[in-house]
Amino acid sequence: MTADGSAMRNTSRLTAKAISAVCLAFAMAAHARTCDPASDISGAKGSGTEQVSSMCLVGADGTPREVRLTFDLKLAQLFLEVKGKKRLLEATGRQSNPALVGASRHIRFLPNRLQAYISQGYVLFVSSRRSVSGSRGGHCGAGIEDYLNVLDFNAEPARVKAKFLIGSCVDDIELVDASNFEEFKSFWVEEGMLGMDFLSYDGRCEDRLAAVLESDFRKLRFVPSRRR
Repeated sequence: MTADGSAMRNTSRLTAKAISAVCLAFAMAAHARTCDPASDISGAKGSGTEQVSSMCLVGADGTPREVRLTFDLKLAQLFLEVKGKKRLLEATGRQSNPALVGASRHIRFLPNRLQAYISQGYVLFVSSRRSVSGSRGGHCGAGIEDYLNVLDFNAEPARVKAKFLIGSCVDDIELVDASNFEEFKSFWVEEGMLGMDFLSYDGRCEDRLAAVLESDFRKLRFVPSRRR
């Protein structure tokens, strides 16, 4: 082989690598979807074997990007997708799959109006699982366990900073409007903090019961409900 032939082959390889790098960059840019921060895109949308809920977050560079929660309806796995990169957040397991009891649509970001801590880099979402696994029946055979999650985007990669039980057949926790969960009528924001109205919470006997999520995310603080 001549020196010229070898040089041409090396050049071709470098060109191919450069083209691949450009293609990858375009692919990642395409996955890092732009969006309108004023639009609420948090509602859960099903497509085949997946369910997606999205939020529009403004990055450090000032560019709004779509962030996605994707729930695999078959494998019962929850993923977070940021800038085209998908990472596993939670694996519920098939036996505890909320889809088995019709609760998969609970898994989603809270609506924009309830994202009380977003300016601090924290985003709220709900995760869900079946109360009992396998073929066990009984009182909670078709029950649901719902969790409020605090997703910390100040961390790299983003991680769940805190998690609170807000609905449970096992522990007798029920929101006021649990039967219409996706309308979030039991949720409200006051003085920069998220509040929730409960019918019951693990044996607490107050007639009007509410809980506020403190901004340090250490616990739910129980207060008199605003309901009349």
